[in-house]
Amino acid sequence: MNGRKPPWWSQRTAGCPIGAVVCAHPAELDGRQDLLLLRNLVAVVRPSALEPKPDEQHEVDYCYGPDTITKSLHDRSVEPLLQKFVEGYNTAVIVFGSTGTGKTSILEGRKGTAIDDDSTNSSGQEGLAQLVGTSLFEMLEDKQVSTGAPPQCTKPRL
Repeated sequence: MNGRKPPWWSQRTAGCPIGAVVCAHPAELDGRQDLLLLRNLVAVVRPSALEPKPDEQHEVDYCYGPDTITKSLHDRSVEPLLQKFVEGYNTAVIVFGSTGTGKTSILEGRKGTAIDDDSTNSSGQEGLAQLVGTSLFEMLEDKQVSTGAPPQCTKPRL
């Protein structure tokens, strides 16, 4: 990326991998978007500029656009962390942003979506909390079956 050093927060520490994934919702200023979103780059574009300044470009592991459904985010970026968690590693997913940027929608799902008796959402807009819970119990069940271990917990009925 233009031969410059990435920001400190995106650098990896030996033995402590940290990934930065962005789900961005660019705003339009005077008919122009304020963010340039590429697969591994987020750049701020100022209204008076034709292109972003080098210090306002940030490399990320993956950048999701505003039309991304939560299931895609879960499958690509969260489920691999969940698999590591089941294997005994510490993992975390941190969702942050300004007010009104969709943090609650990402975690809880979109309002007005119905959940059927099988705990699946017909619209594909389940929240990360529901998707992670479902995946976790499936992974634990698969691990139990593969190791022959007695059940440690049961999946709650919603």
